[in-house]
Amino acid sequence: MSLIGESDSWSGEYTANISAHREDGKYVFSYKNETDEELKNIEITINEKLVRKESDYKGKIIEISTGCAGCAVTDDTLPIKVKMNWDDKEETFYLKS
Repeated sequence: MSLIGESDSWSGEYTANISAHREDGKYVFSYKNETDEELKNIEITINEKLVRKESDYKGKIIEISTGCAGCAVTDDTLPIKVKMNWDDKEETFYLKS
């Protein structure tokens, strides 16, 4: 499964291998603007749940691995809401198939 989306400053993708009751996935978020400076106060919220928070982040790509067994797996027909906060800015976008 692969879901993608973007905002003005970010692009995102979620890829996952899903079986009946197991899901192993990875989110990859890429900052689109050219910068060599650290991104300050990054907060990444996925479907209203804070999944990453860092005061200083060096780089333009952020990867977040996920996995669960015996869980409700992701429905690829439903969009995943992503909210990115950084450097006193905020953008929201959706990952879709």
